[in-house]
Amino acid sequence: MQVFLIVLYVLFLIAAIAAIVGIIIWEASLALTDAPFVPIPPETLPPIVEALKLADTSVLYDLGSGDGRVLVSCWMHHPKASYVGIDVALAPTWFARWRLFRLGRPMTIHIMRRNFLTTDLSNATHVFTYLFPGLMEKLLPKLERELKPGTRLVSCDFPFKGKEPLEVIDLGRPERARGRRLYVYGF
Repeated sequence: MQVFLIVLYVLFLIAAIAAIVGIIIWEASLALTDAPFVPIPPETLPPIVEALKLADTSVLYDLGSGDGRVLVSCWMHHPKASYVGIDVALAPTWFARWRLFRLGRPMTIHIMRRNFLTTDLSNATHVFTYLFPGLMEKLLPKLERELKPGTRLVSCDFPFKGKEPLEVIDLGRPERARGRRLYVYGF
């Protein structure tokens, strides 16, 4: 009985240390970003897929892709398109890669842990963002320089200042809820 209690205690200590290390890694990754990981509510995924208007030849870049749920949702509807998720935070990137592993690693989805402000986006035909306003403003000049004419961008909740959207889609969610509106832009 005493050996069992010692083993149980050791397992508890290992779990506690793993949890503390996980929290430290999570917090450190947040300190390196301009925005924390805030997941898209699941009920907003179908309208996002619809607003993007993807085709088999599309190349979607998800900037600040977090756990990859937008990429996976789009892939489930358009498996022949190509998908690139870019996020600088460590923990959400790991979660995204785990999600892809559980799906059998779809060959058309790639997750990159890097800063999208310093990554070439010129290959994108579609872009998705769910970023805070300050980061959206930093991003706009880069998008205007790098995106090809005809590139479609969908932003959840946060519009660009000084750029008129082609369409604003109200998702009918409460005013304080996440995932209230989609802003569709053409570049």
